[in-house]
Amino acid sequence: KLPAAADGAPSHVMARLRDFWTNDSHYEIRWWEFTRFAALGNGRWLAGNPGVEYVIYAENSGGFKVELPEASGQIQGQWFNTKTGLWSAVFSGAGGAAVALKPPAEECVAYISVKR
Repeated sequence: KLPAAADGAPSHVMARLRDFWTNDSHYEIRWWEFTRFAALGNGRWLAGNPGVEYVIYAENSGGFKVELPEASGQIQGQWFNTKTGLWSAVFSGAGGAAVALKPPAEECVAYISVKR
């Protein structure tokens, strides 16, 4: 049995989340510059530096839309599966008012950057 972290999550999940936030060679997430934090409902949360980069966590794999009005230009993102530690294929699209997202599995985190 794996040891649990303080909140009850298995330690391997916590290690994967550490890798996600501390640059596991995919992205340099500048979390210290984040000024937007929002609960999106249905087990989804957003944190970000408006118009620059965002991180969105989704507990379930159902599709949803998120309002990113300050993200003018193209967005590029990738989902990270917190259970497996694997990244999905890169996705891209137009930024703006409503961005449609679909996590590939439960308990995934998306990293989204804005290209101007």
